[in-house]
Amino acid sequence: PASQYEAAVDMASGVMTLEGTTYPLMGDSVFNAYNILAVVVLLREFGLSGKKISASLQKTQIVKSRYSSEVIDGVEVVTHMAKGKNAIACSCVFDYVRKEPGSKEIVLILDDYFDRKNSSENTCWYYDTDFEFLADPSIKRIIVGGVRAWDLKVRLLIAGVPEESIICTASEADTPSLVQLDADRIFILHELYLTGAAMTVRNQIADRLRAGERQKKGE
Repeated sequence: PASQYEAAVDMASGVMTLEGTTYPLMGDSVFNAYNILAVVVLLREFGLSGKKISASLQKTQIVKSRYSSEVIDGVEVVTHMAKGKNAIACSCVFDYVRKEPGSKEIVLILDDYFDRKNSSENTCWYYDTDFEFLADPSIKRIIVGGVRAWDLKVRLLIAGVPEESIICTASEADTPSLVQLDADRIFILHELYLTGAAMTVRNQIADRLRAGERQKKGE
């Protein structure tokens, strides 16, 4: 069908233009552009003006439980929700990470919190997810934490990730000590209900960077 709304998206500038009105994007990922477009269209259909919607979006930010970023000792440390058991969400996040510039280390903590509590072994969604995006030369290392870490390792191997680049541990709490701190960016990709664990991992990595461990390794 013919579209009622068409937007011009400028990721570099972080804006979207629709019918002469410019709206800020919440991030530089394509799915966030779709989210903003959906919000704008819904509110326009309810009768709000583009000017009012844009003014409200100017005051809106992504909550830190979904995405956070900080540069520490020259390394960007990013937490990014990837929604375990959601193949499309994880695939989009993996594609986003792959396209980011520079070298990267990734911490994956994707075990479903509630399934883990009940000892579920549902791993079928791994094979609907594009882990192939992580088989990228810019990704130096993938640290996988959680009781399903070795199942994820199998999927990563099938995706073409070199075995020497995969490090597994049964506990998310062990992942910060396994990060080498030798990349431009460190991404902590976490499941919906493991935000608290992800923030703990992030803080411990940040503490290591603030203590100058990266520089000591380079000496």
